[in-house]
Amino acid sequence: MCVLFSCISKLPSRTQFENSLILNSDGIGVAWVDRDKVHWEKGIEDIDTIYEVLKGKKFPYGIHFRSASSGGAIKELTHPFPLDQNSKTALKGSTKEGVLFQNGTWLGWENELRDVALHAHGVVDFTETEWSDARALAWLAGRFGVGYLSLLNFGTSRLLLMRPKQLLYWGEWLEGEGFYASNAQYKNSSNVLKGKPTTVSQQPKAETKSEVTFIPNTLASNVTSKEVQLGKWVGWL
Repeated sequence: MCVLFSCISKLPSRTQFENSLILNSDGIGVAWVDRDKVHWEKGIEDIDTIYEVLKGKKFPYGIHFRSASSGGAIKELTHPFPLDQNSKTALKGSTKEGVLFQNGTWLGWENELRDVALHAHGVVDFTETEWSDARALAWLAGRFGVGYLSLLNFGTSRLLLMRPKQLLYWGEWLEGEGFYASNAQYKNSSNVLKGKPTTVSQQPKAETKSEVTFIPNTLASNVTSKEVQLGKWVGWL
């Protein structure tokens, strides 16, 4: 299922990290903003390395614990993926475009990639053979723009898009102390269904000036059922 954190002003506790890792042990990835770029490191296997990588770096952070449900359980398919026209699987890197994390499973990703390839007339490079639904989403957003994701039906997935001056969220998120979580697995590894998704009305104070936009896909009172079904991006500042 995975669990994804967007840390605005505080990290989850070590116990909360441990709960997350017990149920999602296929690799950890982190991202942070430094000046005009988003940096990432992934394929991490233990909690101590999270602290080492993020030491001295300013909030916000994205942190993802993977449980492989699409693609192999390999380091290259841990999250995040860069939002560019190749969305390579490098374990470390930086980008001015931003990165994408996903919690959930998008069942239609293979068909979508095949359709794009068939209409690309050889322009698309599929040299890298390791793919997953999350990498496909990042690749599509990087090639066609974030708005393209609104045309897709990826179910109850939660997405976090980190850009140098913007955080974009998709789906229902839980509010923690200084962070947001994509589900309640971090609370108790033996009972992962506790916690109630809620529309976030007040954001923790960030140390940076990043714009924080929440995009609940089912909880907005001003969104019609048709717009929800189509996956329209809706946000509040």
